[in-house]
Amino acid sequence: AALCLCHLLVRFIPDIQPLVLLTPGDVLTKPWQLGTANLFDTSMLSVLSTCAMLFISSAKLRERWSAREALRYFLIVAIGQAFASWCVMVVLYVLFREGHFLFARLGGCTGIVGGLA
Repeated sequence: AALCLCHLLVRFIPDIQPLVLLTPGDVLTKPWQLGTANLFDTSMLSVLSTCAMLFISSAKLRERWSAREALRYFLIVAIGQAFASWCVMVVLYVLFREGHFLFARLGGCTGIVGGLA
């Protein structure tokens, strides 16, 4: 439900995209983007597939993990994935000297979904 709400916020209030989506050139001045980029997504198809994956996998996780362990896992994977994306985009900028690598807006729960797969 939170992912759908975040998607609606990005869709209907596009001015918040620079604040919440990961923009590699802005991470040093807006470090919260490492945490918020995984919650916000601009594609409805991606949001629906992420919600389905989280719903399906949460049933199996509840048997093995407590809610605290699951939350810790999701936070570590989400922030780790955002940090890795930031590092890759900065390296690509250094290698190719093209500004779109620093100012691309990245978002979505791909790291969490990949970690659950």
